[in-house]
Amino acid sequence: MVREALLHGIPVIASKLGGVPEAITEGVNGYLFDPYVKGDLLDKILNILNEPQRLEQITKGARATKIENMDDHVDKLCQLYKQATQPEKGPLEKLGLHDRERYAKKLTMLGQS
Repeated sequence: MVREALLHGIPVIASKLGGVPEAITEGVNGYLFDPYVKGDLLDKILNILNEPQRLEQITKGARATKIENMDDHVDKLCQLYKQATQPEKGPLEKLGLHDRERYAKKLTMLGQS
């Protein structure tokens, strides 16, 4: 829900737990509260209510926040998995020599020079 709110330019007040802090920059596009600190959420809400310019500031920040849509996120993950699962190239492949026969021919040609 946090990313969806930011995609629509809505600032967020959210818990510091989980993945939320990755999307929220404190005071820029929202606020993070500590759920283990009594009154922390209330303090964040009151700060915004008592200072309307803060709400305006974080609303602008929320609108400016770049959030990946799900398709872009999935594409990035697929690329990472593809890179992680491809076997590392050995020295022959790095040189463009994918089979022993071609490698032997290259060595022979080098020896004749």
